[in-house]
Amino acid sequence: MPTTYKTYRYRSVPADTIRWRGYWITSYRFYHLPACRPYGHDRLRQFNSEIQNIHTLFRKTFRVSDKPLQHAKLYITGDDLYKLYINGQFVGEGPAQSYPFAYNYNCYDVTDLIEHGDNIIGVHLYYQGLFNIYLISADNLCGMIAQLVLIHEDGTVQTVVSDGSWLYRECDAYTPQTLYGYQTQFSEDIDLNRYPSGWNRLTASDDGWERALIAANPYPQEYSLVPQRTQTVSHTVCYPTEIRVIENGYLFDFGKEMTGNLVFSV
Repeated sequence: MPTTYKTYRYRSVPADTIRWRGYWITSYRFYHLPACRPYGHDRLRQFNSEIQNIHTLFRKTFRVSDKPLQHAKLYITGDDLYKLYINGQFVGEGPAQSYPFAYNYNCYDVTDLIEHGDNIIGVHLYYQGLFNIYLISADNLCGMIAQLVLIHEDGTVQTVVSDGSWLYRECDAYTPQTLYGYQTQFSEDIDLNRYPSGWNRLTASDDGWERALIAANPYPQEYSLVPQRTQTVSHTVCYPTEIRVIENGYLFDFGKEMTGNLVFSV
């Protein structure tokens, strides 16, 4: 998932137990699909779901009054994985993998990202669809829930929740050619001509976006949400030790094996 880390700051805070006012939202592809959950250790291909490697983008615009803001916390989780943005800035990703009967959610202090006037929340949601040792997937469950709580200095509270007013679109820019060992991951081949650049910013067009669906299945029937006990993943910017021109491209040598996302400008 392309991510901007230029102004990244670790904003994850311990999540407290909250009363969710938001709804579990999903896309038309997963709406009303029956959940299938092949628990077990035999990572066989026949346990994979027919739906695989789906990237879905969600977003919500909201307006904040001119009153001084004291604090802003955003609670969120998604199945299988989410990446969260506010006003185009990367916030964090999660959750730690867990089963629906005790599904983790995260909390972020986003006070410094909220602006007076119009704002936008963007969520990149990923469904893998493979039965493996990396993700709890291949279960037809894909969706998200979010709740932003804004506390102003005068004591007033504004809450922004996930509901049917959110917009979504599937991102077909990911065209994997390879499935890696033990079928744990698709190669992240991205056709940037098909990627909706700036989708998580206020300037993005609504053309091609649809209203999110409030899932009859699974929430709250299928999920029991719990605060994640571990910290979310933090990110560090790393630069290659050497860049070499090769046939039909470039080789970026970091000097050691690393896991991360490529960030570049064209």
